[in-house]
Amino acid sequence: MRGFLTIGLVGAVVLSGCGVAAPALADDQSTYYAACVRVSPGLKTACACRAQAAMKASPELRQDIILSMSNPNGYAAKARAGKVSADVIHQWEVFSADSAKRCGVDN
Repeated sequence: MRGFLTIGLVGAVVLSGCGVAAPALADDQSTYYAACVRVSPGLKTACACRAQAAMKASPELRQDIILSMSNPNGYAAKARAGKVSADVIHQWEVFSADSAKRCGVDN
């Protein structure tokens, strides 16, 4: 009985942790899509595809891309201040090329 309770508690902790992460990803995907459509209203299908592809990218990259679409001046200021790492810039280049190809859009 004690082993069953332990397994149940571990399962509850794991599930609660998954429950916290899943909404965050869904929020990023929704936010990405909304920002993309605001910038490119004629590309709703491509925005949906890229928003889905962005969920495989790092959270930092997703936030930088969303910031660049929703607040270009804010992103430019962040970049000028040196707060965008070379790693994120490289990830962005790879993401941009891969998602353009996968989603059938020009960069």
